[in-house]
Amino acid sequence: MFLSCRTLVKAKFSRISEYAFAHLLALQFLLLNSNTFSVIQNDAFNGLSHLQYLFIENNNIQSLSKYTFRGLRSLNHLSLGNNNLLVLPRDIFRDLHVLTHL
Repeated sequence: MFLSCRTLVKAKFSRISEYAFAHLLALQFLLLNSNTFSVIQNDAFNGLSHLQYLFIENNNIQSLSKYTFRGLRSLNHLSLGNNNLLVLPRDIFRDLHVLTHL
Protein backbone atom coordinates (compact mmCIF):
# COMPACT_ATOMS: atom_id res chain seq x y z
CA MET A 1 0.00 0.00 0.00
CA PHE A 2 1.28 3.49 -0.81
CA LEU A 3 0.09 5.64 2.08
CA SER A 4 2.48 8.42 3.04
CA CYS A 5 0.67 9.45 6.24
CA ARG A 6 -1.01 7.33 8.93
CA THR A 7 -2.77 8.63 12.04
CA LEU A 8 -3.87 6.37 14.91
CA VAL A 9 -4.88 8.71 17.74
CA LYS A 10 -6.94 7.49 20.71
CA ALA A 11 -7.23 4.09 19.05
CA LYS A 12 -6.70 2.35 22.42
CA PHE A 13 -3.97 0.00 21.24
CA SER A 14 -1.94 -1.37 24.15
CA ARG A 15 1.07 -2.61 22.16
CA ILE A 16 2.80 -2.31 18.83
CA SER A 17 3.86 -5.70 17.49
CA GLU A 18 7.00 -6.36 15.48
CA TYR A 19 6.73 -5.33 11.82
CA ALA A 20 3.30 -3.80 12.56
CA PHE A 21 3.58 -1.28 9.73
CA ALA A 22 5.90 -3.16 7.34
CA HIS A 23 3.18 -3.30 4.66
CA LEU A 24 3.15 0.53 4.47
CA LEU A 25 6.39 0.82 2.52
CA ALA A 26 6.01 4.47 1.45
CA LEU A 27 4.97 5.78 4.88
CA GLN A 28 6.65 9.09 5.75
CA PHE A 29 4.57 10.35 8.69
CA LEU A 30 3.19 8.22 11.55
CA LEU A 31 1.15 9.65 14.42
CA LEU A 32 0.45 7.27 17.33
CA ASN A 33 -0.54 9.73 20.05
CA SER A 34 -2.91 9.24 22.99
CA ASN A 35 -3.23 5.48 22.90
CA THR A 36 -2.48 3.16 25.80
CA PHE A 37 0.81 1.75 24.51
CA SER A 38 2.91 0.22 27.21
CA VAL A 39 4.90 -2.11 24.94
CA ILE A 40 6.59 -1.51 21.62
CA GLN A 41 8.11 -4.74 20.32
CA ASN A 42 11.57 -4.93 18.76
CA ASP A 43 11.44 -4.10 15.05
CA ALA A 44 7.94 -2.63 15.35
CA PHE A 45 8.85 -0.01 12.74
CA ASN A 46 11.27 -2.11 10.70
CA GLY A 47 10.53 -1.88 7.00
CA LEU A 48 9.62 1.81 7.18
CA SER A 49 12.77 3.01 5.47
CA HIS A 50 11.05 6.19 4.19
CA LEU A 51 9.53 7.23 7.53
CA GLN A 52 10.65 10.77 8.43
CA TYR A 53 8.30 11.76 11.27
CA LEU A 54 7.25 9.53 14.17
CA PHE A 55 5.09 10.78 17.03
CA ILE A 56 4.38 8.45 19.98
CA GLU A 57 3.21 10.96 22.58
CA ASN A 58 0.81 10.66 25.52
CA ASN A 59 1.01 6.90 25.95
CA ASN A 60 2.10 4.69 28.83
CA ILE A 61 5.51 3.58 27.57
CA GLN A 62 7.87 2.78 30.42
CA SER A 63 10.81 1.24 28.56
CA LEU A 64 12.14 0.76 25.07
CA SER A 65 14.60 -1.73 23.62
CA LYS A 66 17.68 -0.65 21.70
CA TYR A 67 16.01 -2.33 18.69
CA THR A 68 12.75 -0.38 18.86
CA PHE A 69 13.68 2.02 16.06
CA ARG A 70 15.80 -0.35 13.96
CA GLY A 71 15.42 0.19 10.22
CA LEU A 72 14.30 3.83 10.38
CA ARG A 73 17.14 5.18 8.27
CA SER A 74 15.20 8.27 7.07
CA LEU A 75 13.79 9.29 10.46
CA ASN A 76 14.61 12.91 11.27
CA HIS A 77 11.91 13.74 13.84
CA LEU A 78 11.00 11.54 16.81
CA SER A 79 8.65 12.64 19.58
CA LEU A 80 8.17 10.53 22.72
CA GLY A 81 6.74 13.22 25.00
CA ASN A 82 4.43 12.51 27.93
CA ASN A 83 5.23 8.86 28.43
CA ASN A 84 6.62 7.17 31.53
CA LEU A 85 10.13 6.56 30.22
CA LEU A 86 12.73 6.40 32.96
CA VAL A 87 15.78 5.05 31.15
CA LEU A 88 16.70 4.61 27.50
CA PRO A 89 19.12 1.94 26.25
CA ARG A 90 22.58 3.21 25.47
CA ASP A 91 22.49 2.62 21.70
CA ILE A 92 18.80 3.21 21.01
CA PHE A 93 19.50 6.05 18.54
CA ARG A 94 22.71 4.60 17.08
CA ASP A 95 21.35 3.82 13.61
CA LEU A 96 19.22 6.96 13.29
CA HIS A 97 21.83 8.89 11.31
CA VAL A 98 19.54 11.68 10.07
CA LEU A 99 17.65 12.24 13.34
CA THR A 100 17.70 15.97 14.07
CA HIS A 101 14.67 16.48 16.35
CA LEU A 102 14.03 14.49 19.49
